[in-house]
Amino acid sequence: MAETAPSKGLDAQGCIAREGSLGRIPHAFRPVVAAARDRVLDLFGSRLHSAYLYGSIPRGTARVGRSDLDLLVALNEEPA
Repeated sequence: MAETAPSKGLDAQGCIAREGSLGRIPHAFRPVVAAARDRVLDLFGSRLHSAYLYGSIPRGTARVGRSDLDLLVALNEEPA
């Protein structure tokens, strides 16, 4: 029986494949990522479950003046 290739965006086990990492962040974007991290922590504190950076910045393909910061914030409870 032939194995099928995993779908785009999924690893061999069917889990979401990681497309980037903090180590790939271009030098020019590191200050804005650090500021976003600090601001999210300040704003949400103990309500923060996790924050996910995705898109061109952690892929290392971001362009100064063109790319934006893609950030998903997950909270422990619904915001009021």
